[in-house]
Amino acid sequence: MYVDTRLQSEEKYTYSITDEPNLDQYQVMLDSGQEDSRSIRVPKTGQATLRGLQPYTEYNMRIRACLRGVVNSCGVGPGVVVRTLEDVPEGMQAPVVVAKGPNTVDVAWKEPISPNGAIREYRVVRRRYEQTAELLVNIVPGNLRDLSFVNSGPDLEPYYEYEYRIIAINSKGQTSSPWVLVRMLAAPPTSQSAPRLYALSAYSIRASWRPPKKTNGVIERYRVDYQARWDDPTRFPSPTEQVSVDARTHSAQFSGLMPFVTYAVRIVAINHAGATPSEWVETRTLQAAPADVRGFRVEPVDTGEAAILRWALPGRPNGVVTEYRIYDREIATPIYQGSSQLFEYRRLQPHMFYDVQLEACTAVGCGKGQYQRIQTAETMPSDPIPPVFGFINSTAAEVRWRVPVKPNGVITKYEVYRRSMVDDREKRNVDSIPNAVLVYYTKDTLGVNEFSFVDTNLKAYTRYQYMVRAINSKGFVDSDWVEIRTEQAASEGLDPPIAQYLGTDPFSLRVSWGAPRKPSGVILSYQLQRNSSTPLSFLPTDDMAYTDIGLKAYTWYSYTVTVCTAGGCSTSAPTLMRTLETAPLHVVPPTITPVNSTTLRITWTQPQIANGEITRYELLVDGVSTYVGRDTHTLMRSLIPDHQYEFVLLACTNGGCSESLPAQGRPAEAAPRGIAPPMLIVMGSSSVQVSWTPPSLPNGNIGWYELRRNGELVYTGLALSYQDFGLTPGTRNAYSVTAYNTMGSVQSPEATTTTYASSPAGLQPPRLFPLGPSSVRVEWSPPAMPNGAIYNYTLLVGSDVVFAGMGYSFVVQGLESYTQHDYRVQACTPLGCTVSQPAKTRTMEAPPAGQSPPILQPQANQDGSHDGVLVTWDEPRRANGEVQYYELSRRRVERQPAEVKYSSTHLIYNGTMMTYLDKDPLLRPYSEYEYRVTAVNRAGSVASIWDMVRTYEAAPTRVSPPTFSQVTANLITVEVAPPQQPNGDITSYYLTINGTQEPASRAPIRTVGHGSPLHPHTIYVITATVCTAGGCSTSPPAHVRTAEAPPTGLLQPIVAEVTPTSAIMTWGSPAQPNGVITRYELKYRTDCPVSSQPQQLPCSLGDVVTAYSGEQMRLNVTGLAPYTNYLVQVHAYNGAGSMNSSAISLTTRHIGPEYVAKPTVVAKDRALVVDWSKSFLLNGRLDKYILYTNGYRTYSGFSEQTTVVRENYSKVTSDVSHGAGDGGGGVRTTATPKLVVASPFYKEIWFIIIIALIGMLIVFVVLACCLKNTGRKAPYMRERVPLPPKPLRQAKLWQDAYPCYDSALAYTMDSDAYSTVRSLRSHPYSITHKQHQIFPDTHL
Repeated sequence: MYVDTRLQSEEKYTYSITDEPNLDQYQVMLDSGQEDSRSIRVPKTGQATLRGLQPYTEYNMRIRACLRGVVNSCGVGPGVVVRTLEDVPEGMQAPVVVAKGPNTVDVAWKEPISPNGAIREYRVVRRRYEQTAELLVNIVPGNLRDLSFVNSGPDLEPYYEYEYRIIAINSKGQTSSPWVLVRMLAAPPTSQSAPRLYALSAYSIRASWRPPKKTNGVIERYRVDYQARWDDPTRFPSPTEQVSVDARTHSAQFSGLMPFVTYAVRIVAINHAGATPSEWVETRTLQAAPADVRGFRVEPVDTGEAAILRWALPGRPNGVVTEYRIYDREIATPIYQGSSQLFEYRRLQPHMFYDVQLEACTAVGCGKGQYQRIQTAETMPSDPIPPVFGFINSTAAEVRWRVPVKPNGVITKYEVYRRSMVDDREKRNVDSIPNAVLVYYTKDTLGVNEFSFVDTNLKAYTRYQYMVRAINSKGFVDSDWVEIRTEQAASEGLDPPIAQYLGTDPFSLRVSWGAPRKPSGVILSYQLQRNSSTPLSFLPTDDMAYTDIGLKAYTWYSYTVTVCTAGGCSTSAPTLMRTLETAPLHVVPPTITPVNSTTLRITWTQPQIANGEITRYELLVDGVSTYVGRDTHTLMRSLIPDHQYEFVLLACTNGGCSESLPAQGRPAEAAPRGIAPPMLIVMGSSSVQVSWTPPSLPNGNIGWYELRRNGELVYTGLALSYQDFGLTPGTRNAYSVTAYNTMGSVQSPEATTTTYASSPAGLQPPRLFPLGPSSVRVEWSPPAMPNGAIYNYTLLVGSDVVFAGMGYSFVVQGLESYTQHDYRVQACTPLGCTVSQPAKTRTMEAPPAGQSPPILQPQANQDGSHDGVLVTWDEPRRANGEVQYYELSRRRVERQPAEVKYSSTHLIYNGTMMTYLDKDPLLRPYSEYEYRVTAVNRAGSVASIWDMVRTYEAAPTRVSPPTFSQVTANLITVEVAPPQQPNGDITSYYLTINGTQEPASRAPIRTVGHGSPLHPHTIYVITATVCTAGGCSTSPPAHVRTAEAPPTGLLQPIVAEVTPTSAIMTWGSPAQPNGVITRYELKYRTDCPVSSQPQQLPCSLGDVVTAYSGEQMRLNVTGLAPYTNYLVQVHAYNGAGSMNSSAISLTTRHIGPEYVAKPTVVAKDRALVVDWSKSFLLNGRLDKYILYTNGYRTYSGFSEQTTVVRENYSKVTSDVSHGAGDGGGGVRTTATPKLVVASPFYKEIWFIIIIALIGMLIVFVVLACCLKNTGRKAPYMRERVPLPPKPLRQAKLWQDAYPCYDSALAYTMDSDAYSTVRSLRSHPYSITHKQHQIFPDTHL
């Protein structure tokens, strides 16, 4: 026979077989003798095609031929080794890709599961995640053992995701592994831009910045470093402070800064690989109110009515100090206001404390220091307060006084003077009063306002006068004299009361007393007091005796009597008295102590309440008096041991006796005496009944009895009888009993008796010899004492008789295997039978039988996930021996649509325990397995049937990252692929978005953002968690960025500084930029009302003006109108839209009013309508308009026009005034228009000078005439001064003085001017008196 191999294809072979006669069949044996060997039956045609072979694999093939009709007649031919051809590789596993740095990746892989030939080379291919362009990065020969490659270089960017795969190539083709995703390690960020800074206030700065151009990772946070910079080079540099913000925040406002200080700020971008700082940028905080305002340096003035205050700059000016103010705590307004640093505070009181406070102001605010207490200089005290008096009695008086109303300094000493009442007039000067005595002085005056002094040794009912002198460092002052009178004194010479017994009553006393020898006044009452009890009061007319009842016997009592007058009370010396005796109370029972068995010691104590002196004690024992005396102890002898006695104690005084409660006691025990011999009753041939009685004198408690037979102890206990078994038939025995207590024993005389004759004795147990699993050979011997002729032997197995006869051996059949039985032999004589003690043995072992299947319980861990299978089982129903060990086997059940397959059987346990926890790593979750148990003993084994169990579910494995099918600004549609190994039924899917877990869902596709909207333009890290009943598994994270949306959360701008025509506005980035902010726009328009005025006019909102468009967040808006309300709004734009902030109201600062045009004057009949509505720009809050006509106020109010009466008016002046309420500071601006209606000439300077000279000349002429005509008669009328010129001449002078005079406007003059003109015509020189009507207004 030979084998002819011809290779036909890569996976099949054809064999040519020489056919021989008588051959039945042929088989092709592949790899015979190996684990995976198999045989294939082939037809007898001589050729066979083998399919299903592995490519490029060596096989050892043999031909096996068998003869027809002959058993075991098969033969095997020689082997042939052949190899199949190559094929395309299969099963290329994914490489292991590990990022080792920001630009380095380690790639390692294994050869394909089925190379199907010689691998020529491996190609390493890379692409960027979510891109299709692939790059061949390396080619590795296929014959290398180390299948790894390090890919590094600048083309790998930090923290970017790349995918790698391996292509294996042989001569037939190539296969590719799956793509493997790897993220490069992070590197520190690069190119962090400098921040933009805005000083928001004196204490805060807002910084905004852009992210680094290359984050090189996930920015964990930004750190804002800021440091105060000082212009003084000698000052120690300030430490750098830090503020950390979230990575999503690109602006930060940090406060707690120092005002008006330059700060340098930089931004540090931080990821987990490092940090990158920006350049330092400097800015200065705004001014603020000064801080650390220091105190004054005080210089008191000697008069005590002023103090000079000096001060220095604040410790922290926080700007330029423009003004200082000084406040007094008691005055609402400042006492000083100015820029000087010195102030003299006047109109003060001497040596008084004043709380003053310094306030320093900058352009933006004021800061106050602490109130400082200053003190003026001392002067002599004044306004003393007369003393007052506290208590006054017959010998003493308490003098009280207070500090003078005006101490004007520190009172260092007080002196108290006293004098007796004198008849001559009182004088205030102490030195001039001979009987004035210094009775007290004190220098302890600091911190005390009230003083007191008790003047003693005064005479009763006498008049005295007191005066107090107060002294300080500048002088002294005396108070007025104050008079008092001492009071009456108490009585003297009161004897102690007298106490007496009332017969034999021990509970009462009779107390009496007498009047005092020196009453010292009218006796008002007597008071009797016992010990410290409440006194009893008696009138002087009452009986001076009292019976005191309810007292305690044999007790000392103290009595005193107090007598009271108007001047006080006096108490007598005490009287002591003891009440009579009576019988004692509460006699304590005696204490009994045993001394020996016949003696007791009895002791007792004195009664708790003796009620007198104890005269004797009497002791009664069982009612019989055994002791009388005064001792507190005695001995009782000749007593019965352990006998109980009753004791009663009597205690007696001179007032009677009392007895105690009874007490019991007994002496100690003694050895018992008087026990009789035991009584014996023969119960049979081998037993005797023994009984006895207790001793006649037990002398205590019998503890136990001992029974002896023939001197041998047979019983110990408290029973009074005992049946003695096991005696020899027909023998004589002697018994005695011994009784014991704690002190000794007594033994009875012996008693004897003889047992009856009996059956055989001394039969030994049989001898046993197991012969097999069901038979035992039994042998026995005759009894040692037959006690007669043996006529029968009986063999008992348990209680069953298996043999009766005269033999000495027997084979017992039909027993159960490995079972223990009791075997006994019975021998009988005509007088009776005896049975031997049992003998035990087991039958031999047999193979076990009846092994039940195991009990299978799938196990779960604390999370409910698969954790093995707990297998327990019972012993076989018939062990038939000792089970040596158990074998536990397992196989997996694979259910297919058409059939059920089982894996190979694995022995997983071999031992003696009957429980096993199978936690084999090969156990798969949610799979079916079968188990069986095999019990093994020395004779064989038995196996149970297979039992099936399904393992619990476990968490899925190999969960892929989620994918995103649709992304908007607020919604993301997430798809989760099924796990590659579900390990159970999928119950729910969870999505975790930036660490926040969404509610569970049963659908793998879900749109997030409906419940909690997502933030636009935000990177979200999303992981998918897939859950079964056995647990959950989380996928690797996937990153996605939402689309942009219009920004939100833009706060209204902040007004940093305001002037009358400009405002510095700052604003911050939107709280939610929702994208990249491309520009900001600042818009404003005038508000309604345009300004706050007392009388508002109709208005409308102004046009919107775009003041700025750009990326900065600070702007100085110029071109504004003073004291005008504006609405300012900021708009922020990004790629998706814009958002405007809420409008902020802005009011520019006020300035003085501005004159712009003449007022208009319109004549209507007898009136003029003056309108100045277009004459002024108010530039502030209007206080009032004032209209002056010829220098006189004719109108004051808020209206912009008024009507005046047309008379001889010459000039109209219009004023506008700002009040202090709007911050105008009380500045008044007067605008005079060019329009002049008429001006009275008499108000011109030149006219007033001429008139004054003419007046002086006239006065001189008049005086000359008076002197010339002295002593002459009075002149006639014709001799007077000539009349003044005619009125026409006056009109001519008027026109010369005012060339622009218009007669049509002359009616605008007021009545005063008109009357003045008339007076000028008649008395041209009287105008000189008008100059005295000037009124200086000093309240401007």
